[in-house]
Amino acid sequence: MTRFKELNPFVLLSALIIVMSALSYVVPAGKYERVIQPETKRTMVVPGSFRYTARSPVGLSDLFLSIPKGMVNAAVIIFGIFISAGAFRILEDIGTINASIYALVQRVRGRELLLIPVIMIAFAVMGAVASMANAVIIFIPLGIVIAQSLKFDSVVGLGLVYLGCYAGFNTSPVVPTSVGIAHQIGQLPIFSGALVRTIICLITVLVTIGYVWRYAARVKKDPSRSLVADLNITHDFDIDLKASRPMGKRDWWVLGVVGLTMVSLVFGAVEYQWDLLEISALFVAMAVVTGLVGGLGPNKLANSFVKGMAGITSGAVITGFAYAIQYVLQKGMIMDTIIHFLSGFLSGLPATVAALGMYVANCFIALLITSGSGQAAAVMPIMFPIGDLVGLTRQVTTQAFLFADGFMNGITPTSGVLMACLAIAKVPFGRWVRFYLPLLGLWTLIAVVTLVLGVKFGWGS
Repeated sequence: MTRFKELNPFVLLSALIIVMSALSYVVPAGKYERVIQPETKRTMVVPGSFRYTARSPVGLSDLFLSIPKGMVNAAVIIFGIFISAGAFRILEDIGTINASIYALVQRVRGRELLLIPVIMIAFAVMGAVASMANAVIIFIPLGIVIAQSLKFDSVVGLGLVYLGCYAGFNTSPVVPTSVGIAHQIGQLPIFSGALVRTIICLITVLVTIGYVWRYAARVKKDPSRSLVADLNITHDFDIDLKASRPMGKRDWWVLGVVGLTMVSLVFGAVEYQWDLLEISALFVAMAVVTGLVGGLGPNKLANSFVKGMAGITSGAVITGFAYAIQYVLQKGMIMDTIIHFLSGFLSGLPATVAALGMYVANCFIALLITSGSGQAAAVMPIMFPIGDLVGLTRQVTTQAFLFADGFMNGITPTSGVLMACLAIAKVPFGRWVRFYLPLLGLWTLIAVVTLVLGVKFGWGS
């Protein structure tokens, strides 16, 4: 039997689709009643309304249908990946990326590690303030190029962008799709407890920077210690710094357009709650303007854009496979049963144990529901009453959910964003898990200390 060093991510996700389909024949079907809130138009679970229903097993036709259904449901993310790749290829063909990174490498020669906190803090701010969790996909090629140009590896490139962004996003005090919805369901003042959560966010970001720094320093000193050293990874967007030219006036104009795009992106995300759809439109405009300013002309501009999209196909399509798992869970009507089963363990526990149990239970649920807003709407109407019964403040109950929802983003194979980022970086899921698990342990320690202290001092009471 042929031994595979790494499981192809499409095989991994296909196996999960089959497993979840099989579970629909074993796990009893059930559902909670849901109501649409008139003010927000959000669908919320009615606490205590769970009931078992007739089984709804996922048959062979639905099994195959789940993949195109998943791609339809993930269309915004898929096309966002295509558009960002096309825009990146235009910048590469102009020569601006090569020239600017060459200038950066020359300036920091011998001090490359100092760029790690600078880049990661920038993305942490974008994640915490602009809630740019999905849009992080757009910047993965840039992170990979910077990391490899500085003699790091693709894992560091992912860490700079993905972990930088999510360290801020996971613990941000002002993310409307997680903190805001949880507070609304719990009838708490929106974004209350912001001071405590800001401290948690700062600690999480600093711990994450230190973790990536330590790994990058190890790879810099001995490239053979890289987790992907044996894979000989190459990308369509790899650059040759030896062939780079000095920065010219046209390059500065192009960078000016890129800078204006980034400012517009953050402003739109904060002021108008832009999501990936609007951000993708902004990148289309950036691609056109930079191409023309960079002197490509209409035909070369179009050709570059198409080549960029073609080179990222697997990274885009894999998102649909991840979303197919969610379709199977909903079709088989077993997601609510699993939520009901996990929540049942928490009733009657001591307050501190219940808080930690909520964190663990929500970690399992986050493997099934990757959307923060979706998980909040599904579990918080259940968690708040349980927390009230065992003596938890609603801020502590909220934080147990936020930690689990955020920290599991980086390891759940059902996350379309994560799987797309790994596919773009060409880092196998197993290698990423080996890198991520120790960091998840550090983050979990932050969660445990926070929840224990929150219970002890009655945070939010």
